[in-house]
Amino acid sequence: MSFQASIAALLLPSLLAEPRVVLNNSGRAELRTRHPGDPVAGEIEPDDQAFDADLVARFSLGLWWRRTQLELAYEPRYTLNNFTEEETSDLLHSFSASATHRWQRVTLSLSERVSIGTRRFTSFSAPFQPAEPAQPTDPGAPTDPGAPTPPAQPPPDTAPGQAVVVPLSADYFATDTVLSSTVRLSPRSTFSTSLSYAIAGGRDEEARLTIPRSSGPRASAEYSMLVSRRDTLATGLEGTSVLTEGSGDRQTTRATTVTARETWSRQWSLRTSTSLAGGVTFVPRNEEDDNSYVYPTGSATVVTVLYSGRGARLDFTGIGAAEVVIDRLSGQTDPRATLNGRLTWTRGLLAMYGGAGWTRSLYPNRPNAVRVVFGDGGLRYQAAPWLALELGTRLSDQTVESPEGVVITSAAEGLQWTVFAAVSVQAPMLEL
Repeated sequence: MSFQASIAALLLPSLLAEPRVVLNNSGRAELRTRHPGDPVAGEIEPDDQAFDADLVARFSLGLWWRRTQLELAYEPRYTLNNFTEEETSDLLHSFSASATHRWQRVTLSLSERVSIGTRRFTSFSAPFQPAEPAQPTDPGAPTDPGAPTPPAQPPPDTAPGQAVVVPLSADYFATDTVLSSTVRLSPRSTFSTSLSYAIAGGRDEEARLTIPRSSGPRASAEYSMLVSRRDTLATGLEGTSVLTEGSGDRQTTRATTVTARETWSRQWSLRTSTSLAGGVTFVPRNEEDDNSYVYPTGSATVVTVLYSGRGARLDFTGIGAAEVVIDRLSGQTDPRATLNGRLTWTRGLLAMYGGAGWTRSLYPNRPNAVRVVFGDGGLRYQAAPWLALELGTRLSDQTVESPEGVVITSAAEGLQWTVFAAVSVQAPMLEL
């Protein structure tokens, strides 16, 4: 029997059973004022301020069997830029599909995400996160009301380690295919692997002046063991190869990194957990550089509940890291240090949050060396189970530290900020 036939024989009994059909829909509308504004024809400097409207929705269909889950989702995003003056608009369509099957000891997942349309690469727009989980949860699993919450994602273009891009629209295309597996070797140990291939960037020569096209594979493997009731050790190996294709004077660049890492994670209490990682990253020589490099890397993370009582709770997440990144604008490898902290205070239906971060190239004499300071803060009120209101601000301040000046023309310099008001709607999960 062939491999394909064996897989089909294992999956067929699950797929023949009648699945649970779940619909999960959500959306967000945001009005914001920002600095700087849009470029003005005939002027060197852009407007000091502009107003945008941002609408995003997510429509998800899930099919759940006992051991198999399938999900299809569509996420359109429409942005009206500078609507009080010379308005422009961006429309980005995102489609995703995922399949997961669980055997007794093995979990296998395959996912695909495709995005096409126009978008802006700025620190103004926040990533859209549905309020409800997209995957089924076990209603019998224990919960801990005092456990720390996972950290929120930073805005997309202030992501730690990456340069901030100028606020210009670009025709954009991206696809990301991921195949992953987890094998439970014993009650205390697991082995996980992942293989992916991604393409992202401008669709044509003009768009690649703003955001180059990057493509390449990524593979990782990790063995983890629970060495005590509170401690886990993990040994991982990860490799990435990225081909970056620019436009105009930008050249095509190939960058490859291989990282070996050892991680110790400890659950100190129901409220506090930490993680320490150390390793090395190997950068082989390429057509532009005949030298190979080995860099030490490491990270430290703490997630804790600083206060919990009288209906209120204060969470903190702190991350510090030194790692080698492949810069999305230059396509070159660059060791960078990052610090990131976030506080979230919750009392009843009201939540306040604030975060700040800093990232800097460890070798400021390189042409892609940058320093970025970023932060956000806001107030969120859960007016109803399906409705949330939010006020907040986001900012980033980037300096290109290269002695050659701004070699990467689409790297933003100076302060960018926005103040926004948003409404989020989460429809109840509907099971058919």
